[in-house]
Amino acid sequence: MSELAGVNGQRRSVRSPRLREEKPGRASAGSSRHPAGALSESCGARAVLGYAMTLCLLFRLFAVRPAKILTSDGDIPLEMMPTRKCQRGTSPGQIQGITRIAAAAVQAPFHAGPPGQPDIGYAPNHDSFVARTKLRQELETLEKSLPVGFPQKLESKLVWDGNTLAEHYDWNYILTDADKKEVDDALGYFKSLRQSLGDINQETFPLPHLHETLREISHEIHNGHGFKVILGAPVTKYTREGNIIIYAGVCSHVASIRGRQDNQFRGEPADVVLAHIKDVTKIVDPHKIGAPAYTTEKQVFHTDLGDAIALLALGEAAEGGQSYLSTSWHFYNELAMTRPDLIRTLAEP
Repeated sequence: MSELAGVNGQRRSVRSPRLREEKPGRASAGSSRHPAGALSESCGARAVLGYAMTLCLLFRLFAVRPAKILTSDGDIPLEMMPTRKCQRGTSPGQIQGITRIAAAAVQAPFHAGPPGQPDIGYAPNHDSFVARTKLRQELETLEKSLPVGFPQKLESKLVWDGNTLAEHYDWNYILTDADKKEVDDALGYFKSLRQSLGDINQETFPLPHLHETLREISHEIHNGHGFKVILGAPVTKYTREGNIIIYAGVCSHVASIRGRQDNQFRGEPADVVLAHIKDVTKIVDPHKIGAPAYTTEKQVFHTDLGDAIALLALGEAAEGGQSYLSTSWHFYNELAMTRPDLIRTLAEP
């Protein structure tokens, strides 16, 4: 799986921006320990665009800013530095089966926090959370009001419940034969230009008719429910490099500026914008990996550092591989109603 992220300079979000839509218009296209926004490719035959309070763009094809996209001599032509997939987990509502990842879902191990600190590890532990909450409520007088200026309730299409969302929102867009023909033509056109991969944009990857649909998707990402799934990309038809060009090309019509994952690659200066999500435990010591994205371990719920995150799925997972999305706008409303003290803690500098 490959992952890419974008930034919108005018977004009102709690997350750090990464991939941004260039404006004049305002229609353009989240917690892990990974670097910010990226283009990543994975094994899953679906494409997803996601956006939970910030914008999480899981997409079968995605967008990135013109920056150097590195190639390698290995079986993966475009290599980028580590990044994470969009939100995996569930709560309070969940959307299942939006995209498949190339890893079997297994329980992530629980690791306690540093010595002397609360036992809050990267992987959540519900029993520990309940005990810690009970102790705080017994020993402390918790704030019952929100910080000054914070709304009592957020109102937006981004406030949705996964249990009922399908009743009023169809998050799938299936590519038509005409769409696929345009994409194929755009791939041929870009290759004919003999330009670098960092030059992929709306002009070098033209989509005369599909462009309007992708702009509508961009609007939905920013101003609607915050995510979209694009289905039907014929990934088996193309080489790995061809799929990456299509990925970046289609995404450039959703959000035009790429977010940088890192400033070096293999020890050399580079603008890293693409990351691969792949199990490498057979070729690398698992103890030295440190990131679930490169193993078959389950990803806990997290928010990637990017306004828009895209995932390109290259195949179906043999086992597991479900992905989940949630909306932090819903989270905010729940916390504002039940635990305003936690919002105060999160709002502290």
